[in-house]
Amino acid sequence: MLLEQGSALRELSERVTQSLAEAGRDREGIRRELFAGFGNSSCEPCPRRWLPFRGSCYLFSGQEREESKATWEESQRYCAGAGAHLVIVGDLDEQDFLSQDTQGRGYWLGLRAERRGREVKGYQWVDGSPLTFSHWNRGEPNDARGLEDCVMMLHTGLWNDAPCRNKEKGNWICEKRNKC
Repeated sequence: MLLEQGSALRELSERVTQSLAEAGRDREGIRRELFAGFGNSSCEPCPRRWLPFRGSCYLFSGQEREESKATWEESQRYCAGAGAHLVIVGDLDEQDFLSQDTQGRGYWLGLRAERRGREVKGYQWVDGSPLTFSHWNRGEPNDARGLEDCVMMLHTGLWNDAPCRNKEKGNWICEKRNKC
């Protein structure tokens, strides 16, 4: 029964995250259309501790003592509680921005493996979009022992698949669209 509740809670959390991300993309599209040619001076600044980049705000965990390392799912719940989601990396510019702030740590990304049976068939972002840009470390993803379903950015900025329950390097990056 606890397993069923955990599975139901995980599915609900994923649906909420997907809805938040979709709403953010919709809002960003509307904002771009409305403010084309006017710059983004109407946008609110990112909250304290959040870093701005191209219309989004990013929070790197581990900057305050109350934050501790977490599993992928705990990290995603933390981000959802802040009205955000684990970061979705769309291109090399965003990757470079994120890599500048790793401070020698590894961070969970909002990317998970899609499995069919025991085989990884691809990767999907928390908003349901497919993986179109990647920055894998050499030899990755390798799904070691068939247990590596979640993706983290290493301190080098390169990506590695890892067990979702791994807390050892489990910092996280939250992302939310800037309010305009």
